[in-house]
Amino acid sequence: MVEVTFAASGDGTQVVIEHSGRERLGDDAAAALAAPIEPEPGEWDVRRVIAHVAITDLAMLQVCQALVHGNPTRFENAPTQSVEVLDRWVSAADDDVHLLERSATASRQLAAALARLPADQLAHEVERPPVYDDQMMVDERRSWGQLAIGIQSEHHRPAHIGQLIDLSSPG
Repeated sequence: MVEVTFAASGDGTQVVIEHSGRERLGDDAAAALAAPIEPEPGEWDVRRVIAHVAITDLAMLQVCQALVHGNPTRFENAPTQSVEVLDRWVSAADDDVHLLERSATASRQLAAALARLPADQLAHEVERPPVYDDQMMVDERRSWGQLAIGIQSEHHRPAHIGQLIDLSSPG
């Protein structure tokens, strides 16, 4: 869950973003890694799901950094769905503990970056909305805050938490 509040700060407004539930992904990922089941043909396994969420966080972090530096913003999430990219991310981890640590680090970095963005940067419209299988996932223009905070927390992460639960053996 994400709560966004606005507080007066000097001559401006401070945006306070409070993320809760991010640790839920890590807990469910650890449980799924401890007792994984085979995915349906063509579906990702537990490690690829973890990698996808982490790489998505890093792609979103790049947009946050571009906003901070006044550079053009473009959210490219197609690589986050590439099996080759996911497998490279997984193979770069020494073991499952390292995989979870790398993923948690990416999540914390994104949360910290989003928490530091001022309201005008959160209101900035990104050039490219998210796609999945070459289909636009959002069919209307959205602000970076709506995409990175709203859609990510309300739809993307919960969908992958459900996927991890489905990929773990009943305990």
